[in-house]
Amino acid sequence: MILNNKMFKLSSLCIIGTIAVAMNQIISSNASFGLNTITKNNDEKASNVVEEQKDVEISSGDLSFDATVKDDKVVVEETSAPQAETPEDTAKEEKVVEEKEFLEGAVKGINYNDYINYDKYVNLGINTAGQYLNVRKGPGKSNDVVGKMPPNAGATILGESKDAEGTVWAKVQSGDVVGYVIKTYLATGEDAKVLVKDVGRLVVKVDCDILNIREKASTSSEVLYQISKGEELEIINITEEWVEVGVDVGQETAFVAKEYVKISFEFVKAIEIDELLYGYSSERIEIVNTAKKYLGNRYVYGGTNLTGGIDCSGFTMRIYEKFGYSITRTSRSQATQGKQISKDELKPGDLVFYGRGSSISSIYHVAMYIGNGKIIHASNPRSGIKISNMNYTTPCRYVSILQD
Repeated sequence: MILNNKMFKLSSLCIIGTIAVAMNQIISSNASFGLNTITKNNDEKASNVVEEQKDVEISSGDLSFDATVKDDKVVVEETSAPQAETPEDTAKEEKVVEEKEFLEGAVKGINYNDYINYDKYVNLGINTAGQYLNVRKGPGKSNDVVGKMPPNAGATILGESKDAEGTVWAKVQSGDVVGYVIKTYLATGEDAKVLVKDVGRLVVKVDCDILNIREKASTSSEVLYQISKGEELEIINITEEWVEVGVDVGQETAFVAKEYVKISFEFVKAIEIDELLYGYSSERIEIVNTAKKYLGNRYVYGGTNLTGGIDCSGFTMRIYEKFGYSITRTSRSQATQGKQISKDELKPGDLVFYGRGSSISSIYHVAMYIGNGKIIHASNPRSGIKISNMNYTTPCRYVSILQD
């Protein structure tokens, strides 16, 4: 026997038969193997005499053998057999589906990757100062404050500048506010991207003129109040037909029909600050600016502490108290005090009330008007003291406590 590179020579066709039988029974075990009887793939038909053939192929499974007769000796060489094609092979290619990583946030069971577009956050800056951050008109503390970035608010960084002392200021845009903040208070680049899902929030944007906010997830449930087109509400939970949202009423959540809103992922935005309210009394300006000092402080139902925790009526009561005005404790009782006025008569420092109807007994919330269609109020446990559009829901009553 001669063995060289998987090639070997056999001096007898009987030995070939033995090898072939061992390899997946290429040659039928019932055949009488000789020079005149070679079978292929268990085919029972006899071939022509081997002595007269060259390069005979014997196949079995994944292997094949080329046999050549030369000088009364048979040379058998192992080769790779072509794979048989099946309907499954030719019908389609197997596709590897890469599953999207499930990114969970505050709204449990919702994949935040369906709503977060990381491509938008190339120049993202996030307020990590832990408090409201002044946005100034120019790079330097001597410049006027044009807005405030709440904790965890997001902004697009437009550029950088240094002040006379060498401090680096980032020029940012957050919501409608454009100005400068000290850059060290911002998380940027990869640090900001890591924070995205933790500081951003899923919100519903009202996509109709007036949206009913219901007590329960049913069209037959009581309408707590209505909000206007373009307003945002923070999402607590999402079901097939309803979205549970955070509200400013005594209860913590309510429901909106999913078909009337758009769901999106948003950051808290900076708020515009008008430090000077031209045309109004100095007392009204001082009251409004004093109220703004407590932006971001905690909401606590029944609380009356401006720094430790306070609710909506506790907030208005304490602010007025600082200027010598004594008003009662609850929003409903405050609505009966002072002078009832019209919407057109509103001035900064006046009170705005919200209810489920026009009656005093329906009132559930009170805020302070600060001018330019804005209110400041102790909103809810999620948002604390914040500034909102006055018409985020329809006011039901306006009252002036101030004597001017």
